[in-house]
Amino acid sequence: MSQRPKLTLDQERAKFAWSKAGECQNFIGEYTNVAKSTASLIMNSGLMQTFAFLRAKESDEHRALLAHLLKWLGIRFMSVYASTLSPPFPNLL
Repeated sequence: MSQRPKLTLDQERAKFAWSKAGECQNFIGEYTNVAKSTASLIMNSGLMQTFAFLRAKESDEHRALLAHLLKWLGIRFMSVYASTLSPPFPNLL
């Protein structure tokens, strides 16, 4: 009876990101590019400004990344949204 070790926060984030990226197979290349650039956008502009930027964009990859980020924050910090799709954007603000 070996017990699996508890995942670290980084491992939990990676597992979540991997599962969500799998949902974007139709536009995975574009999604990957947006996801990679979002980290520096957050560092330079801030989290809320980055969310506003992603929300303003009309492309599938921007919408998907915003939905995935909102879902992660809902799971991690707003337990009331853990079982639903994601917290509504205005509630996050």
